[in-house]
Amino acid sequence: MQLSGQLASADFEELAKGFVLVKVDLTDRSEGNPNRPIAAQYGVRGIPDIRILSAEGKEIATPAATKSEIMAAMKKVLGK
Repeated sequence: MQLSGQLASADFEELAKGFVLVKVDLTDRSEGNPNRPIAAQYGVRGIPDIRILSAEGKEIATPAATKSEIMAAMKKVLGK
């Protein structure tokens, strides 16, 4: 996934190699959006929303919105 904006940097890109990045489009607020159940499952109330999930889909970290907080959560999950 091509990153842009706040997270686009070499240090984040390197750290992100340890994860599978998934983008769920919630900009369509209609009832017909097939991504709505995913948002409901994880309690997403607004966008953007970043979650770190295990391979089984269990939430293991919900980092805050700053790049440093997101990267700190990622490092913790990776044991770095």
